[in-house]
Amino acid sequence: MIRTDQKKVLWTTIALALSGAVQAAGHQDAPVAVSAVTQEDIQASPKRLIDELVTTARRDTESVLDVPLSISTINSEELEAAQIVNLSDVAAMTPGFSYQNYFGQDLSVPTIRGVGQVDIFGDPNAPVYVDGIYMSSAINFGFLDVERVEVLRGPQPAYFGYNAFSGAVNFVTAKPSDEMEIKGELTVGSEDKRRISGSISGPIFSDTLSGRISAMYDDFSGTYKNQNSLTDQDIGGAEYKILSGSLFFTPTDAFDAQWNIYLSDDKIDPPAMSQIPANCEPELADPNDPGSADPNRLLNYCGDVPSVGNNDLSTTVGETGEVREVFRTSLNMNWNVGFGTFSSLTGYSENKGENIASTDRGAAGATFAYISNVDLGGFSEIKYFQAPAIQGSAGKSKAEDFSQEFRFTSDQDQRLRYTLGGYYRTTETTSPIIEGSGFWAGRDSIPSDVDLLYPGGPPDLCPCVEFFPGFGISAGFGGFIFTDVFSATPPGLDYISKGETDLAAGFFGLEFDFRDDVTAYFEGRYTDYKEKSTSGNTAVAPDERVKTYSDNFFNWRTSVEYHPRDMTTYYASIATGVKQGGLDRFTPETIGPDPDCPGPDCVDGTTLTTEYGQEKITTYELGYKSAYNGGDLIFDGAVFYSDWTEIVLPQLVSSVDGKDIVLEGVSGNIGDSSIAGFEASIRNQFTEGLSAGLGVSYSKADFDKGEVESFIQFPSFAPNGDMSGQTMSRQPELQVNANATYRAQFRGDWEWYTRGDVGYQSRWYVGLPNQGTIPSRYRANARIGLDSERYTVELWVNNLFDDDTVESAFRDVYLANATPPATQSFRSLFPLRLSASHPTLRTVGLTLRARF
Repeated sequence: MIRTDQKKVLWTTIALALSGAVQAAGHQDAPVAVSAVTQEDIQASPKRLIDELVTTARRDTESVLDVPLSISTINSEELEAAQIVNLSDVAAMTPGFSYQNYFGQDLSVPTIRGVGQVDIFGDPNAPVYVDGIYMSSAINFGFLDVERVEVLRGPQPAYFGYNAFSGAVNFVTAKPSDEMEIKGELTVGSEDKRRISGSISGPIFSDTLSGRISAMYDDFSGTYKNQNSLTDQDIGGAEYKILSGSLFFTPTDAFDAQWNIYLSDDKIDPPAMSQIPANCEPELADPNDPGSADPNRLLNYCGDVPSVGNNDLSTTVGETGEVREVFRTSLNMNWNVGFGTFSSLTGYSENKGENIASTDRGAAGATFAYISNVDLGGFSEIKYFQAPAIQGSAGKSKAEDFSQEFRFTSDQDQRLRYTLGGYYRTTETTSPIIEGSGFWAGRDSIPSDVDLLYPGGPPDLCPCVEFFPGFGISAGFGGFIFTDVFSATPPGLDYISKGETDLAAGFFGLEFDFRDDVTAYFEGRYTDYKEKSTSGNTAVAPDERVKTYSDNFFNWRTSVEYHPRDMTTYYASIATGVKQGGLDRFTPETIGPDPDCPGPDCVDGTTLTTEYGQEKITTYELGYKSAYNGGDLIFDGAVFYSDWTEIVLPQLVSSVDGKDIVLEGVSGNIGDSSIAGFEASIRNQFTEGLSAGLGVSYSKADFDKGEVESFIQFPSFAPNGDMSGQTMSRQPELQVNANATYRAQFRGDWEWYTRGDVGYQSRWYVGLPNQGTIPSRYRANARIGLDSERYTVELWVNNLFDDDTVESAFRDVYLANATPPATQSFRSLFPLRLSASHPTLRTVGLTLRARF
């Protein structure tokens, strides 16, 4: 809920951003009429907002107002002024873009224009790029030497291509400067906030070679206090150690090359997460019989996901969070040959990571039920104990990316202009697979009175059968299921799984000026995709360990733009996006006699594979952009409609390759959705000292059809799991952001300034059933400071009103055998829950900056 005082601040700031008549006392006596910008205005005004609105979305530096795309850009000055340090901050200032972290920074999901991520563990619908190079991992990183962040809305087939299905986020790093520049920053704040960074940039050899080197140390302990007295592990914090550098080489006017390098050693604390038990949808044994619902097996959470206080979370001893090492390098070369420009873009990245996490999601431990070995007159007592469970890799996982793009762009002074190019990318990931269940509680967690099936064997854990409340007998198999959990030692590394993808593409772009004020565009990309998955399990036959998948597709974009005057663009476009299919791999429980797998239900070690196909989207868009008042007022808006088809949704299979198995969830192309909406932003430099901005977006994303077979056991969706009419999950319909800055003379060459940023995001659904919801949220930041040409002193507060609304959540299971008192049957194993991630609460601090 937004409190009354918060609403006043929100609407006051929005009104300030909208009002063209707002004035600073003493600067002007009457409102300035809004007028279109002219060429004379452009030449006469040395500094305008419009100068800052540039993009390289089409691999050339252009004004945002001249590009027939819906783009939001945040330049380095704005990044610093708004203290934007991660993708969550970017999303808070960008219409039509939302961002969620589901496991700290180990699982990040960007969303653009309502194209929600159904499978949060799959490839994103809105990928992240750095200098045009695709990032397959570590997409949320320390913002060091970031010159600009660009958010492109709508499919981007030619210049970004791979998986730019709903749009793309592109980070542009800073170039070395022509003159010597030295910068430094020191930040101290609450919750042990410490950030120190510095950079040196300038010429190295005459006008031919310049360079830049930067370093940063950033540490923060998080805003939640760990309630586990046995460990001093922080919650929700992070420590970054980053070094970056670049060289810019210009031996002639016709050739330039830029080499970039980025290295980081990151330690990301266990995330601020909690677990919320399922509270609705009792499981139906028979989807056609409402009377078969089992009240002891609840399948979902209904209602708003609750917040937690800063003293409500704890970590498990041994839980360390994520440790990662990131290395990125790129080389961009351009050679102008008179009739056009040849370009080469090479990228390589390596990300090594290890994440040791608790399955308890911020609680003291998972609840287990057991039969006590104490004889009570022929009966045994059902008891409970809590065992903290650790889940993690037995070794470091690694992801490597290499990409190469060659491109030729024709002379841009011609009426007909074109681009031709080729692209290749290869990715290899290696992940350790844990033997058994993949998590560990330790034998010392077991109470001394747990009955053992045999000496040294697994504990006799429930499911249990009660004779009367609290007393009964164990079904026996609970101990076998959790044998690996209660081991004397942690589970070891069983084998390494390897995934490889190879992608080759050819792309083109055509532009033709029908008149001086009318231009048409057409661009396309053909992609050939190959995927190979290799299991290192030597117990499986070699030919069963390697599975392959291949795909190819063509996607395109066409648009027409009209420029009635300078710095004004009307455009219409149609763009298509294709997201390639892939493999589902799983080791199932088999049914029926199997010589290699005795027993009615067992695991035979064979990995089975199913395939899912392409998802497709077509987006229709109308947009308008213009500059007014000499470039001091900028408006950018678009309306769109997207037809998203063959959406990959979970489905159940009972037989694969002729082998009967226990029902297994796999992916299938079984959904269609329609999305309609708009986004708009306005920026205004009202006076020399007063500026403000406002952004608004709305998207309505509903399923036209789709049946999720795993929901047939939900009473509300039985008997066929029909999703028709449901709203797409993991995306807010309405987003609003506003900011205002005022600057005035203080003393000498010093100015004082104050800035406020507010953002609103409407409620959104956790999952496809539209039952659990993330409440609407409101965040505000404020800062006040003094600065001169060389120095800045700034006091700041983030999350001013200490808003604790949940950031994100997903449907999950307890890795346990009971949630008291539901211990009576097999159906009480692995009870359902939500795992929720919580925001950084209010922080305050002081920042000092120096520039030489």
